[in-house]
Amino acid sequence: MKDIHRMIMSLILFTFFLTSCQSNNNDEIVEKQGFNHVENVERLNKFVENVKTGKDDEIDFIAFGEEGERIVTTLEYKDNNIDFTRKLDRKLLWSKFIEEFSCPSISIETKDIVSKYILVQCTDEVGEYVLAEHNNEWEQ
Repeated sequence: MKDIHRMIMSLILFTFFLTSCQSNNNDEIVEKQGFNHVENVERLNKFVENVKTGKDDEIDFIAFGEEGERIVTTLEYKDNNIDFTRKLDRKLLWSKFIEEFSCPSISIETKDIVSKYILVQCTDEVGEYVLAEHNNEWEQ
């Protein structure tokens, strides 16, 4: 009987551990490398809409490097400006800073089936910055 209780408790704890480790962040947009596909593109479109209407917003844009390293770009819109911060996410004790700049706006350019998300008029000689490309056929 004690073994059954231990097994049930272990199963409950294991289930709790798994669910607590999963990301439920609706503000994360994930780019699938090489596929022109953005997961949670609806949230990215909402961010663009919020910028156009002047509503403060923040998202994390996740991409992966050639060796699988997780790169986190945070876009925070407030005071009519988008602050762009990119870090290499180590998931342990530290993140390595890569770059930061700011832009007053973001636009979407659609040609054929691909939408480009472009940060415009950015500082630090960046000018225009293509954040992502998304193949709209993924939505069908």
